Amino acid sequence: MHETSIYRRWRTRENLLVDAMLAASDRHIPIPGSGSVREDLHAFAATVAAYLGDPLGAALARVAVLPVDDPDIAHARATFWNSRIDAAAEMIERGIARGEIPAGADPRTALEALIAPLHSRALITGEPLDDGLPHTLADLVLNGLLPRQ
Repeated sequence: MHETSIYRRWRTRENLLVDAMLAASDRHIPIPGSGSVREDLHAFAATVAAYLGDPLGAALARVAVLPVDDPDIAHARATFWNSRIDAAAEMIERGIARGEIPAGADPRTALEALIAPLHSRALITGEPLDDGLPHTLADLVLNGLLPRQ
């Protein structure tokens, strides 16, 4: 592909990188299906942490938060995140169906609570994404979904 074709399609390097992130993330962060919502959340958080700890994943995550000047790319990015959250919501919905968590649990809020601290460490504070963090976050989210006693 010629350079002018690239800039015509993506306009900036940032837009090109955002599009690359959209294409690659699906392959790197699969949605687990272990039969246990706790194990699924642990595995999902661990996969996200590993992705953010990888140089390519970290670079793509940084690009994902950059402002873009192209409304089509901004829309594609929003569509991507919504589709990823919708796909991952299956973990919560299966947990509800199995009676592991109560009906009415909000999958989007649960997943955002699970992955936001990982992204915060990777993109803002630079704190380590150690092996115990994904399990701790998954347990916190799951415990937050359980009924109050």
